[in-house]
Amino acid sequence: MFGLSTKEVLSKAIINACYNCKKTYKSAIIENIDKLNNCDEESADDLLTSIRREYLNEVADSVINTFRVSSTAISSRIQLAFMSPQVCGYDIKFENGIMAGSVFAICYYAIKNKIAPANLCIRLNHIQNDIIDEVLQEIEKGQ
Repeated sequence: MFGLSTKEVLSKAIINACYNCKKTYKSAIIENIDKLNNCDEESADDLLTSIRREYLNEVADSVINTFRVSSTAISSRIQLAFMSPQVCGYDIKFENGIMAGSVFAICYYAIKNKIAPANLCIRLNHIQNDIIDEVLQEIEKGQ
């Protein structure tokens, strides 16, 4: 009766994954700091985009993989959402990584067979962007 809703549980799982994968993102930036400082702006942007994509996909994989093993119906809907993301109710693009809001939309659809609330998807994207900014600020400060 007083348990957490699917929205709350899923949101918390995604936020936890964002924080858990933060170290990998930070390490990748630090490992490439010399390249980033010694290349032209376009190459630096490409490298940062690639590192960010790896982080986003690591977060997405860690969340989605936990749901893939939960039931065949959920697993099937996850696969369907990756083949045709519009079933989630959103136009999800995968080429630059899967943002937290898109992960929420896919998993919520897979679990509830309903479209996820847009405000939660947007909120999760903002939280994830804040975490990415935190990492960059930590690196800038030398932490």
